[in-house]
Amino acid sequence: ELHHAYGVNRLRIIGLGGWDTLDEVRKYLAEHGSEWPEIYFGLNSGEGIAGQYGVSGAPYIVLIDPTGRVDATWLREEKLTETVRNLLGSTK
Repeated sequence: ELHHAYGVNRLRIIGLGGWDTLDEVRKYLAEHGSEWPEIYFGLNSGEGIAGQYGVSGAPYIVLIDPTGRVDATWLREEKLTETVRNLLGSTK
């Protein structure tokens, strides 16, 4: 919903895939699709971008501002929507 409300000009979403094999991630994406880029970080979540941001489970949500500063992590449902609205303002 947030992706559609704010669009790619105000909110960019990137999916991180791991804890599964690359073939399993490809199969999931082929069956379900994705409206944003997906990055596969491999079975070892302690390395690369997942390690940099402390990803320790899925789904893991991290809000990063345009300068690369982490604004919030581990948000779900209403708290995620509220935080995005506070950071980005109105959808109009």
